[in-house]
Amino acid sequence: MAMMDKGSHLPLRISRLFKRAIKQEKLAHAYLLNWRNQSIKEEITLNIAKTILCNDIDINNADDELMPCGACESCKKFSANVHPDLIIVRPDGSFIKINQIREIINKFAYPPYFDKRVCIIYDCHRFNQEAANTILKTLEEPNSDNYFFLCTNSMDMLLPTIISRCQALNMPLFFDISEEDMQNLSLPPFFLPLIKYLGITSREELSALKETDFFNIRQQILEFIENKSNYSMLELLNLSDKISKSATMTILVLKMLLTINRDLLMICNGINNVLNCEVMTFINEKENKFIPEKILEHNIWLNNAFYLIDRNINKSLIIEKSLAFYCNSI
Repeated sequence: MAMMDKGSHLPLRISRLFKRAIKQEKLAHAYLLNWRNQSIKEEITLNIAKTILCNDIDINNADDELMPCGACESCKKFSANVHPDLIIVRPDGSFIKINQIREIINKFAYPPYFDKRVCIIYDCHRFNQEAANTILKTLEEPNSDNYFFLCTNSMDMLLPTIISRCQALNMPLFFDISEEDMQNLSLPPFFLPLIKYLGITSREELSALKETDFFNIRQQILEFIENKSNYSMLELLNLSDKISKSATMTILVLKMLLTINRDLLMICNGINNVLNCEVMTFINEKENKFIPEKILEHNIWLNNAFYLIDRNINKSLIIEKSLAFYCNSI
């Protein structure tokens, strides 16, 4: 786990927010950090934690920037990765399980070593049902010395009751992919807005995406939507099986379908600012052949599909139903 050094800093907007909250003694007991930058979520989240745990933080300086002192005993232990009041939880396999939440509760039963305790839960949308219900009870009865930071890049997969018990923050989006990066991977520059929307924000993530079959599958899906009358049920089933072999690919495709629905709704409202430029071509040929209300209903289904995947519902059936929608609505 990479810790933050004294020279590290928070994005200015986040720094101002936490400086004001600390100064006014109004820190929320639980924050829900909605990340689209997976590559930097740990760096900034850890710096927030280090700042809150710092024993000698300067909140009366004239600058907007808020930084841990780096010299107190708490900061030294944090930098050495041995801080007794920092708890970090990650999914155990596919899920965050109830025994992991029970460990948090057991630790919370004792006073912190210093004066505050911070618990960071990464990928909190991966709570299994028991863990989600148990964490809810802890969030309902907060202890003033304990602070939660729940991190996710898929808020749609979280229980509304968990969201309601946290202060939700949309974290800054840092996008460092250039047209040159796209060309180096033989990808057209017009993919940039779509890639950004999908939450792919670093060169490393883009390269990993290219190594999958995502772009070929995307093309097949667009061809299916445009020429669905020429597709047999067997071809639809084969495409669904191909996508569902990987949970990661399944989730990417569901997110991509949400971008297609976004484009359809934009076109319906006379706006041509689409993420999938191919949609413009076949929609212009079939003007007003889709129903906005059905697309909104489909969005509800797609968002619910993320929950179904986490609960081990057959992924092929989920994709099959998600694609079959386009046979009846366009």
